[in-house]
Amino acid sequence: NQIGNTGATELARALSTNSTLTSLNLGFNQIGNTGATELARALSTNGTLTSLNLWGNQIGDTGATDLTRALFNTLTFAWQHPQ
Repeated sequence: NQIGNTGATELARALSTNSTLTSLNLGFNQIGNTGATELARALSTNGTLTSLNLWGNQIGDTGATDLTRALFNTLTFAWQHPQ
């Protein structure tokens, strides 16, 4: 499969409402910055996906930054104060 940016955008739409899928392998699909940005938007509202493989795509700095921000913003930090 080589879904490219168009396919990644369509998958992002589905991911934004997904409540069951926990793992998605999109490796080597010719996804670029546009597709990565759309996936990042979906990740910011998706609460069930725990594994996403994007290895071997053409994601540049812009797409990587968008993905990093989305992942960072969806993390839940548990702070423990030493007593």
